[in-house]
Amino acid sequence: MNNIFKFISILILSISPTTVLAVVTHPMDALTADELVQTIAILKQQNIADDATQYPYIGLLEMPKKILKTWQKGDPITRMAKIVLYKNQRTYEVELNLSTASIISQTHIKNVQPSVMSGEWHIARELTLKDADFLAALKKRGIANLDNVYCSPNPAGHFAKKNYGFKRIFKVPCYERSHSKNHLYGRPIEGLFAVVDVEAKQVLEIVDTGVIPTPAPIFDYESGSNNRPALNAVFSISPQGANYKITDGVSIEWQNWQFHARVDKRVGTIISMVKFNDAGRLRDVAYQMSLAEMFVPYQDPSENWYYRTFLDNGEFGLGLLASSLTPGADCPVAATYLTINLPNDDGDVFQIERAVCIFERNIGDPLWRHGISGEYSNQTRPQVELVVRTIPVLGNYDYIIDFVFQQTGNIDIRIGASGILAAKGAKSLTMDDLSAAEDTQYGSLIAPAIVGPNHSHHFSFRLDLDVDGSNNQLVTDIVELVELPKDSVRRSIWVRKQLNITKEGGISVNQSEKQWRVINPNKKTKLKHNPSYQLILGHQGTSISTEDDSQKRALFTLNPLWVSRYNPKELYSAGDYPNQSQGGEGIVKFVEDGQDIQNQDIVLWPTIGFDHIPRTEDWPIMPTMFMKLTLRPYNFFDQNPTMDVPEFFKPLEPIIQPPVTEINNP
Repeated sequence: MNNIFKFISILILSISPTTVLAVVTHPMDALTADELVQTIAILKQQNIADDATQYPYIGLLEMPKKILKTWQKGDPITRMAKIVLYKNQRTYEVELNLSTASIISQTHIKNVQPSVMSGEWHIARELTLKDADFLAALKKRGIANLDNVYCSPNPAGHFAKKNYGFKRIFKVPCYERSHSKNHLYGRPIEGLFAVVDVEAKQVLEIVDTGVIPTPAPIFDYESGSNNRPALNAVFSISPQGANYKITDGVSIEWQNWQFHARVDKRVGTIISMVKFNDAGRLRDVAYQMSLAEMFVPYQDPSENWYYRTFLDNGEFGLGLLASSLTPGADCPVAATYLTINLPNDDGDVFQIERAVCIFERNIGDPLWRHGISGEYSNQTRPQVELVVRTIPVLGNYDYIIDFVFQQTGNIDIRIGASGILAAKGAKSLTMDDLSAAEDTQYGSLIAPAIVGPNHSHHFSFRLDLDVDGSNNQLVTDIVELVELPKDSVRRSIWVRKQLNITKEGGISVNQSEKQWRVINPNKKTKLKHNPSYQLILGHQGTSISTEDDSQKRALFTLNPLWVSRYNPKELYSAGDYPNQSQGGEGIVKFVEDGQDIQNQDIVLWPTIGFDHIPRTEDWPIMPTMFMKLTLRPYNFFDQNPTMDVPEFFKPLEPIIQPPVTEINNP
């Protein structure tokens, strides 16, 4: 048997990817490269766009939900596109029908700033590095070789006491990079940054709060000279072939699950039309799930840091910044890797190879088990799960985003944070230095002369659950203390009470509130339960910041959960245009009319996250920290749906491991 594993391991290391071309066979498929080219051609033919037009967003405009709910293979597919374009410093939204090459609508959106565009980033960087005052400030710090300076323009956010109106502003801090080609953020040039108006192509201000010595070079993790002895190879393989099937674009079938996946420029992975095959009966679980916004505010009020309050989806784009995954490290070698086509800001199409991986894994835990004491026997089943993964790189942070499907009917959505902490230059080399108290007032000393400022990570999801159908009801189960009669042996117990949530809005948490569930009040199981799915928030993502501060652009962080009536145009937790917005948009607007949500098509907006107080172990690269939420069937099935899982895998046979599979243009 060991020889078999050795043979398979050698084979895995020598395989080369294969590419499978896909065509549009499902209405939820992402726009193809040809469709993206067609979109730009139609806009120019209609004189809506010209060669100077920029395109902050192009994506699939979905067919109406009522049609898609009944769509079957072979039915007509109407292909439509939604475009946000920037022309002559004006923002327009356009919807067009690709099937008929016609414009559906065109709207000028006033008083908004679309997302950051790559050309602007380069303009801000180049203007900074050409500015005489900035160069003089670098010289004052002993930095003369601009080849060793890396500048990373940031969006400016919005602050009532210091705002720039409707100018498109970047604030540009820089880093000394002679020590490393990859660890770009390790040596901050602290206390110095430029304020750039990218439309006017003008440096408005150079802010210099004083010289702080640049930190010494960091641990050289790139050379390999400090590596510990390598592990013996540990692989996640399926010697007899994968158990999932991918058809019709990226429609996936695995262990009773059926769903569709695509990558969107703004929100990244979108999982749609999720169904579970319950003994031959396809049952709806979710219509669509996506990561609707990310909010990362830093908690340092100094001039160089106060504005760093990032809304990564709306300001940058998770799909746009998806990275190419490394087989055997980011994902198992034998995963299926998807190459995606995305539009850039100029309207051209670019590819990201291996942007998505799909794989199954035996996590080494029992799915369920029971032993009989004294008889040394047990029944147990291995737990296997299916993962759809992307890893966008958002500046210094890398985020591992997983949609995990389990045999039990559970769906986990996991976020892993890794990458490089945002580093602030400091005077202190140790905590015994006299300057340490001042340096660490808003963060932690994580290396000599480097402070990691405190910050938070908030991840807001849009979960359009359709539990056994579109018309659902949100309920909360609370526990209530019951004092028993004086003659009772027990003095008290608790009981569960189910409360209906009747109106749109934010839902706070109290100690007695134990779980939220989406039920279908129109269906009954064999035991006459209303089938439901429970939402479990493993990491609370609320914020304690005041509403009139940076949080005003991200008011979804006020509550761990919001609920709204379904509206196909309500897609983003912080609104359509959070870049430099004054706030108050998004979910708070969606629910302000307080519509009735009883027995309606509803959408959940949960937020998970954590307040990050940096530690030395987070430097120079942060070990991945995972957070998750779980969707869990609750009286949805008539019994444990995994009772039919076989006792164990088939015996291993000397079958050649299939090659890495890559799908192009899903």
